[in-house]
Amino acid sequence: MRLFCIVLAAPPLWGDLVSNVPLQEHIQRKTDLKVFVFNDLCGTALYYSEVPDFSSGAEFLTLITLSTGIGSKTVALKERRLFMDSAVR
Repeated sequence: MRLFCIVLAAPPLWGDLVSNVPLQEHIQRKTDLKVFVFNDLCGTALYYSEVPDFSSGAEFLTLITLSTGIGSKTVALKERRLFMDSAVR
C-alpha cells in the first residue's frame, strides 16, 4: 500500500492560487526522509490515543470536532492505527 498526500486546495493559506500540490513528495525530495503527512485532526486523535484517561480499556478512540465543519477520526487502539478514508489508501 502506497500512501500519498496531494493538497487539493487550501483557501485559508493560498486562496485560489494553488491546487493539486503533491506535498508529501515535495517534502521527501527536499529532506530525503520518509514523510507522512496528515491533518491536525489525525494528529490530535493519535495524541489522545496515547493518553490513558481517554484510551484505557477501550478498543477504539473516536475524536469529533465541531468548527467551521464537522470532522472525525477513529484510532484502533490495539494496533495504534488510524482508520483512513478509502480515497487515501
